[in-house]
Amino acid sequence: MTWTSRLRRRPLSLTARVMLFVAIAISLSLLMIGHLVQNEVERHFAEQDAGELVVITRAVEKALQTSEDQGLAPEDTLARAVSGHHGVYFQVWDDAGRLVYGPVEEVGLSPQANTYSPVSRIQVDNLYTWQTDGKTYRGTITHTRIAGQDYRIVAAIDMDFHIHFLENFQRSLWMIMVLAGAVTLLAAWYGVHQGHAPLRELSATMSDIQADRLHMRLDPDTVPRELQNLVSSFNHMIGRLEDSFVRLSHFSADIAHELRTPLTNLITQTQVGLGKSRSLEEYRELLYSNLEEQERLTKMVNDMLWLAQSEHGLLKPVREPLDLAQEVLELFDFFEALAEEKHIELTLEGKAPIIQGDRAMLRR
Repeated sequence: MTWTSRLRRRPLSLTARVMLFVAIAISLSLLMIGHLVQNEVERHFAEQDAGELVVITRAVEKALQTSEDQGLAPEDTLARAVSGHHGVYFQVWDDAGRLVYGPVEEVGLSPQANTYSPVSRIQVDNLYTWQTDGKTYRGTITHTRIAGQDYRIVAAIDMDFHIHFLENFQRSLWMIMVLAGAVTLLAAWYGVHQGHAPLRELSATMSDIQADRLHMRLDPDTVPRELQNLVSSFNHMIGRLEDSFVRLSHFSADIAHELRTPLTNLITQTQVGLGKSRSLEEYRELLYSNLEEQERLTKMVNDMLWLAQSEHGLLKPVREPLDLAQEVLELFDFFEALAEEKHIELTLEGKAPIIQGDRAMLRR
């Protein structure tokens, strides 16, 4: 496996995982907040415009009523109807579709009067928006009846000021949210870094534990609650390692003690044999004696190897049907010569059932 593939498969660090989640959460929250704030500001301006259009429409209706009551021409009263209002425009049409007041080309009101339907009540949801000569207007069309005469009032407000304000506000809002998100992420990173301090201290303490310091244990009461199970598991693992290490030390001492005797015998007998010239028979006896010690060493090494394999679970029993009586009889055959030399008689009594077992381990 190459270094690149190992790096590609390496999982994200805890800090990276937390920061990724925090970054996603903060981004979604800021986007939602920014969207809501912007919509609320736009709705506030729309409500403000709706209120302004209500005032304009009522002023126009009042001017029409005044011209009717006083017998004046509608143009005279309508010209003063909305004085003092900046960026507002209106037209008045009669039921025959004739323009009563307002220039025909003014802010594109005429096309809107013939396009949109009148509303019974001016609200934010029924305002119309259109563009003329690069400018944006928001307006409404209402219907009124004065002295039996029906009129259609088209009122509009220039939205350029609102649009410029909203553009600047949107730019400032997103800049503030970006800065707020960056500061929040930095604070979150610092919090995560500080939150991982117990892990770093725990790692440093664990790295100090060597083979000669396996008696050391970590105190679960000095770490946060989330790490107490980790500390307990580590202490349990160190305890098992210490026990295994002690048993291994004892086993090594036993091996050294057991091997020392046959090796000493071999060295001594060889030194004695080389001390002076001997006959062929004496050398033969010396070699036989050394062979016995070597066989003894071989048996000891095999036993040690078997113990090591069984200790680590490397020996897997091969189960097969075994006749215990037959196994004992074969052992009799193996030890027959030794028994005769010692004047011992080997006898088998009783019966044993067929069992499932490993023949080699049973004989060992």
